Amino acid sequence: MNFQYIIEKIEKHDIITLFRHESPDGDAYGSQVGLRELIKSNYPHKKVFCLGKDVDDYVLVAGPLDTCSDETVAASLAIVLDCADQARVDDQRFKTAKAVMKIDHHELMEHFGEVEWVDSKASSVCEMITYLAIKAKWEINIMGANALYLGLTTDANRFLYSFSPRLFDCAKWLVQKGAEVARIYQIIYEDDLGHAKYYGFCRYNFTLSPYGVAYNKISPELAESFGLKDHGAGTVNAMANIKGVDIWCHFTENDNGTIRAETRSKGLPVNLVCNKFGGGGHIKAAGATLLNWDEVDVMLAEFEQLAFASKPYSKEVSVALDIASKASEIAKSYYLKSNLQIELKEDESPVTEADKAVDKFISEELKKFYPDYGLLSEESADDKSRLNKENVWIIDPIDGTKDFIAHDDEFSINIALVHKQEVVVGVIAVPMKDVYYYAMKGAGAYKKEAGKISRIAVSKATSDFIATKSHFHGSREVDKFYKQFASLIKEEKAYGSAYKFGLIAEGKGHINYKTGNNTKEWDIAPGVLIVQEAGGSFTKVNGEEWTFNRVNVINEGGYLVLNRPNKEFFRICGRKGVSNGKR
Repeated sequence: MNFQYIIEKIEKHDIITLFRHESPDGDAYGSQVGLRELIKSNYPHKKVFCLGKDVDDYVLVAGPLDTCSDETVAASLAIVLDCADQARVDDQRFKTAKAVMKIDHHELMEHFGEVEWVDSKASSVCEMITYLAIKAKWEINIMGANALYLGLTTDANRFLYSFSPRLFDCAKWLVQKGAEVARIYQIIYEDDLGHAKYYGFCRYNFTLSPYGVAYNKISPELAESFGLKDHGAGTVNAMANIKGVDIWCHFTENDNGTIRAETRSKGLPVNLVCNKFGGGGHIKAAGATLLNWDEVDVMLAEFEQLAFASKPYSKEVSVALDIASKASEIAKSYYLKSNLQIELKEDESPVTEADKAVDKFISEELKKFYPDYGLLSEESADDKSRLNKENVWIIDPIDGTKDFIAHDDEFSINIALVHKQEVVVGVIAVPMKDVYYYAMKGAGAYKKEAGKISRIAVSKATSDFIATKSHFHGSREVDKFYKQFASLIKEEKAYGSAYKFGLIAEGKGHINYKTGNNTKEWDIAPGVLIVQEAGGSFTKVNGEEWTFNRVNVINEGGYLVLNRPNKEFFRICGRKGVSNGKR
């Protein structure tokens, strides 16, 4: 930016009015007072007015604002500070001014004014004004230094969110000019008892969505119960710095029934969502005024989609879930068919027309979306070209075919995406229960039941286990293993599909032990990822991690699934070390 041009514009006008956005924060208020004091200190003949409503705490730091007539505004240079769009300017008289200048640090939303200085990389407008003063070699009084430090520290949250060299240079300059840092912090950050209790309430009573959106909805009655005068606004960062929370929102009801939305993130562009609702702000900090609580729910749905889209492999899991849903309808159409066609494969295992129909549908759909990916399916000829591909889909169109034939509703549809022999997407659909378990590598495990999504985690139990086993592939070794831990196992349940892995992942099962060579990659691939992302362990019996897209697709030796590592289980299985099943 040509700072000399800004300075010349200021020097040209004898009357200057300073405006900012409604519901001012420390940066909006501080930049007004700071610029006023800079101009008055260096151009004492000029008349400068800060317009807008006072804020009690800010008055204690930076002093009160001013008033002036409509005629004065009309004859002035109006400088709009810390506001990206005209509609949010607190005093709309700026539009009548002789000339308008915009100084802002938000992402550009709207062009207005003869002169625009917009720096979205700046932590605050107070940083921009301070940097201008340094470049211009201006002097500043203590009130102005306090005002600029107020905005600089509050927008950077005491340098927690912004810490550029220029920012610290500006802070140093303001302190050298007399900014009373200790007094500012005491005024701004010291809480009364009611607000301290309210902050604690917001910190420990927020709602967390499956994909990491935390929020509080504060009614006037709740805010009043803590003795708050501001309806509880300004406490959004009570939810900051919490593992698993990527976006956090604080909603408070205004006197007129509208809702003030304050939103923050660890890096996701919350301003893009706020812009849709007439608000704005920065990538990681934005806000809006919503019409009602119904609109709050619409905004939260947008944030949830934003958070989901940021997860690794979110597109691939969306495709897999949609295909699994449609494949489930095909499977259900065959489920109660009285004359279901059944054949025996070479290994004497059954295959039905449902297996073939679902296999054909899933394979064709995956090829439409990912034509260059390899494919390995139980019911299709093995195309060995998959071995030369980094990305391979592995599917079992009907896992638990014998259950399907017997009209047992626990059969599943298994879909997994393997990248460089590691499962990165896993989906287990249980059609007759309208249940879907799914996971993305590094992004957690989830359950969708009757349309409702929840994040799932394994049980932390160390006893009273539910041990799962196969309906049709039992073994003496498994029975012997479970008997050795009879004091820990309260119940054994049999399942014929990957459904059991989902149950362990959501804490409704604890252990599944399998020996022998009668399972293959498609039987376990999605389950491995889902259990691991839920915090459990899913390894070979000897403790090694699984790889996929192998030449030999047989899972030789079996596997051990646990809700949490157990040294005694490992010892009995002949394992030499403890593994949590994660790489």
